[in-house]
Amino acid sequence: MRHVLPLTFVAVALAVAGCGKPRTPARPAAAAPPATLREADDDFAVRLHRAAKTGGNFVASPAGVSTALSLLRSGANGDTNRELADLLGHTNLGDTPHAAYAERLADWAKWNDKTTTLKMANSLWGGDFRPAFVTAAGRDYSASVKPVGFSKSADAAREVNACVSEATGGLIPGVVTPNDLSAKSRVLLVNAAFFKAKWAAPFDDDTRPETFTLSDGRTAAVPTMGHREPVALARADFAGGVAVALPFGDGRFRMVLVLPKTPAGLPALEETLTANSLAEWAAAAETEAVTLRLPKFAFTTRRFLDDHLKAMGAGRIFGPAADFGAMLDGPAAVERVIHEARIDVSESGATAAAGTVVAVKKSEPNEAAKSRLIRFDHPFLFLITDTKTGAILFLGHVADPRAN
Repeated sequence: MRHVLPLTFVAVALAVAGCGKPRTPARPAAAAPPATLREADDDFAVRLHRAAKTGGNFVASPAGVSTALSLLRSGANGDTNRELADLLGHTNLGDTPHAAYAERLADWAKWNDKTTTLKMANSLWGGDFRPAFVTAAGRDYSASVKPVGFSKSADAAREVNACVSEATGGLIPGVVTPNDLSAKSRVLLVNAAFFKAKWAAPFDDDTRPETFTLSDGRTAAVPTMGHREPVALARADFAGGVAVALPFGDGRFRMVLVLPKTPAGLPALEETLTANSLAEWAAAAETEAVTLRLPKFAFTTRRFLDDHLKAMGAGRIFGPAADFGAMLDGPAAVERVIHEARIDVSESGATAAAGTVVAVKKSEPNEAAKSRLIRFDHPFLFLITDTKTGAILFLGHVADPRAN
């Protein structure tokens, strides 16, 4: 057997944002609000996934989206602040998440194991932020102010995109378009995330076409990677399928792959997914010798999250009742929330990047034990997680590895 990797399977959460009819992802009635930021992150990710999932390929960064929305929350007052706290699962956490984000961002900024790169940058675009908000955003989110005018939307979009592209290694070159901005646009809150890492046990030079069965029963030959010898990996069986954790570098970061039992089983698995079920997977995990066959995949997705966040209960922030008086003078409301992400998984490792833009506008009063073969040969879920902080850096699902 190939060298053994001593891993502890960790609880992780899934979130996929996409187009289509929004779903309302209510928390279970008996579930208490999260007591820690880690629990809140998992809860938010699962609810966002259940609200916005679609049938095609998708990748997103829950850590990026939640960071941008928490930054927005720091500029909100009263009921608007409480709505964002409830959306993020911060209801019982008070203002402590802001300091926790500061600690997390500082930890990621200094992280370097020579095999893994992780960067997250926040920025404020516009010229009329309240000084106290700018101070808090810099302290808690390392956010810098970048003056820009929105009267020329093409110029503003070009500046934002250049900044995000640089922060994401060129993987997210056009997160915002001129049409996403308007004469009423006042400020933008922008998050950029970039992750690149090598597998702890790289796949061998054994990539070859193998059959992948789509959810409708059709099949396709796709490039599939593998290890010639079994590798010790954390694995958990559950009623709907199997989950396997593939570590990067020294093991702090890993990709979790979740394979339903049948090609058509992904929707049912996603509909029943909860933060508790993920914790149960962690408790049931065992380390065993695995012979893995995994398709190579790479794709980019871009989505507006507005309707999905509204379906999750965040309607006030988009309308005239919004109160962002801690951030701006005068009436303001969220204009739109844009998210774009990219994932590329190959024999050597994985690269992922994401950009999140929260556009805020001037609001109007009248507006609204032996080797086990695990072959990922049908639609599956994937996540990239930080085992130290519990953050879900990137997540998505693969419906067809051929799509790019």
